[in-house]
Amino acid sequence: MKLDKLTLEFNLPVWKKYDFESFKRSTNELKSIGQKAGVTSDRFKQIFEQFKQYAGNGEGYFLKQIKSATHARVLVHLWLKSDMFYTLVPISKPLLNALKRDRSGVSQLCLQGLLDIFFHRFDTLKNIDGFTAYLHAQLRKSSGEYSENAKLSRNAKQILSINGPKWLSEQAQKSSVDLANLIPKMGLDAYQNTRFIEVTKHNYYLKQLEAISASDSTNPIFDEVSRKDVYESPYSDQEFLGHKIISILIDRTHGNDVPKHWQKVVLTIAGDPRVPTSSNRYQRWWSNLGEARIRKVRGWLAGLDLKLFLEALKQSAKDQHLSDMERMFESRKVFMEGLLNEGVVSDSRLFLSSSAERYLKRMYKQEELPDYALNGSPDTSVIYLNVGGVHMIEGSHSFKLKLMDKLPTHRRLRLLDFSKKKFDDYSFREQLKQQYYSEYGLGKHFFDAAHDQHLNWQNKSLQFLKEHGVHVRPDKVLSKLRYKEYKQKFGIK
Repeated sequence: MKLDKLTLEFNLPVWKKYDFESFKRSTNELKSIGQKAGVTSDRFKQIFEQFKQYAGNGEGYFLKQIKSATHARVLVHLWLKSDMFYTLVPISKPLLNALKRDRSGVSQLCLQGLLDIFFHRFDTLKNIDGFTAYLHAQLRKSSGEYSENAKLSRNAKQILSINGPKWLSEQAQKSSVDLANLIPKMGLDAYQNTRFIEVTKHNYYLKQLEAISASDSTNPIFDEVSRKDVYESPYSDQEFLGHKIISILIDRTHGNDVPKHWQKVVLTIAGDPRVPTSSNRYQRWWSNLGEARIRKVRGWLAGLDLKLFLEALKQSAKDQHLSDMERMFESRKVFMEGLLNEGVVSDSRLFLSSSAERYLKRMYKQEELPDYALNGSPDTSVIYLNVGGVHMIEGSHSFKLKLMDKLPTHRRLRLLDFSKKKFDDYSFREQLKQQYYSEYGLGKHFFDAAHDQHLNWQNKSLQFLKEHGVHVRPDKVLSKLRYKEYKQKFGIK
């Protein structure tokens, strides 16, 4: 009898990384429980106190005292947990040999404790070569075929050495495997929060960032350090690895000339530093990085705010077929970018219309955007720039450019209060000027102007800036063609 061909289709889902997270957590919890097994017993505590009390008696005393597996485990536990005991009773070949239950080797719990000691203390170990040779031998005897120690045993000679972090870092780079993925493959997942892994990450992530060219935007290191499990991994008692990553990138930049991919990494990890200092993210990241670095990044973000403002402005003009706005776009762009390039812009804030927000959210990931507020308008976006101490407000859709020496303090305005996220269009167009005169009186310290095509607004803006101590050459904020017109009309002063 001939059977028809059996055709079955299986639609199996693709496993995601997070599908294994609960299993991974359970495995680590089980390891932790195993490492603590017996340490709370009365017998363990009794021997623990005895060994601590007689630590000054030296190696000979402990060679006589190790008579059971519990004695061995107490000694290993003290080496790991007590710096004083570790100093008074250093690890030695005779003591290591005394830990063996018989000629077959040490117990699994003792071996695990000894491995913990290596990974936590590896760069302060005395006689490290003798200790690692002992660990190599014990791993060969006790590693099950599929255990974590079996993975470690395959590369034990390279990993269990003073050069282990350097070797592991180089392996990740040679094999083009993320270090975060290589660590568990090497059987090192249980040692994530140890000095060994800390030094490995320094070798792998930080040294690459210290040396990488600013023009190298495709290097995979940027995607790796932007992973939460990487930048939130511990670096020291007070710092995450992300603090060191951010510090390197900020310190390697000069002025506002920062590579976009570096800026993206900083924003992804720490977010915008201009948020309220009481916010959780500010406290977690920026409070540890120092005022100088914060000022530097605020300068960077002025450039990003301006880029996003101009992008939204240009798109809005195209979408709404506003020919006048498109025509005026280039001169405003050149003027504001010129101020930025001259290094006179120290701070900024972006106020987006609802349509601009939708556009930018389509074009960028949320973590790539700086902190911004909303202007209560479907179309008008506004940007604030601090230009050498002069406050500049620019906007789209028939918005008059505004310059002033001081910002009004009215509670409805509060333009630089980053906890205030929503504003209304009237505040920018009318109330700002009214409130300025109400608080500071009439005079020459508030200026506003429509964007005409005859260079008048640029000339008056430059004069206002000059009168308030900000000297900017016209050729720096005008195109070459418009600068020729400017010289013919206003001359060079």
